[in-house]
Amino acid sequence: MAAQADLDVESHHLDVLNDNFRRWKKVNFPRPIYSTSSVIIETFAEGRIVTSILDLFETKANLLSKGREEETRLTDVIPVELAKFIVTKGLSLYLKMLLVDNLMHADFHSGNIMVNSPAEIEEVLCDVGRSITVVDAGMVAEFDEEESLNFIGLLASLGEGDGLLAANAVLKFSKKQNLSKKQIKLFQQDMIELFAERCRGYGTDVNVGNVLRGVLTLIRDHRVCIDANYATLVVNALNLEGMARRICPDYNIIDMSRPLLGSYFKLCASGRSPKRKFGQLVFKTILPFQYVKKVVSDEIFFRRRQSMRITIRRTASLALKVSFSAVAIAAALQSFNNNVSMPYNEHRNIPKTKYRRVS
Repeated sequence: MAAQADLDVESHHLDVLNDNFRRWKKVNFPRPIYSTSSVIIETFAEGRIVTSILDLFETKANLLSKGREEETRLTDVIPVELAKFIVTKGLSLYLKMLLVDNLMHADFHSGNIMVNSPAEIEEVLCDVGRSITVVDAGMVAEFDEEESLNFIGLLASLGEGDGLLAANAVLKFSKKQNLSKKQIKLFQQDMIELFAERCRGYGTDVNVGNVLRGVLTLIRDHRVCIDANYATLVVNALNLEGMARRICPDYNIIDMSRPLLGSYFKLCASGRSPKRKFGQLVFKTILPFQYVKKVVSDEIFFRRRQSMRITIRRTASLALKVSFSAVAIAAALQSFNNNVSMPYNEHRNIPKTKYRRVS
């Protein structure tokens, strides 16, 4: 917290983050112009905070739900291209900071992510000219190779559905563990049971937030120590997963991270230091190809989502037309029946006229 109060430190963090993402055209951080320990002047960042954007579409969804049996959700009204942009860029940012930079923005949530678009947010149909700006870099988590591997081991265990792998990764979250062999065994067993209940691995729609909250509960119950950097990584993962679930509940961050997480863990997580160094070199070589795999998976996912939304709208429109046509036909038949039957009824009710013979 003392470091966060020193604005010179924040200025340095911004310089480092800007350098790390200098090749990312659609990702920005404010640039420091002048700073002291108590004053910082940064470039002005235009845009709207993601939280306010989501609140806007949440309000729109609530208004559409009034008087309807079926509830309209935020994910039903937010433009697919905008949802894709926020979710995929957020996940890519997180993975780059974790896998490549070893420097993580320590407060990475939707309230610190801004979207800048040349058009009105409600009318955005594509991501041309759109960018995001991440603000509030007062705190960052700088971690070493070992810390990165340990946390990636936890994320990889979610993908593999392996509770024992997760337990062993968490036990490395601090070098000050004071657990006996019996306590470690109990922790491992509880983690295996947790994963058997909540986490079956890639392709099973793992609820990352639910699993990580369960892991944190076991850490507390078994008094497992974790260092501050790991706590930051876990909280950021929860924030990212929560944002993705709110925008697009079907988008699973573990499944979509598989090309990057899986290859990194296989190449870098095992073996001694020389082998690990070689694995990291190989990973950096294949990283662009693995990232392309992720981009392709994202594109396929959101194209399907767009197609589903178009199909639903067409079906609803057709159902509405059929409903209106049925009402119109029923009204026409009723009118026809009335016009045909009225003379007959009137004929029955007309009194007979008496004629008098004229002589």
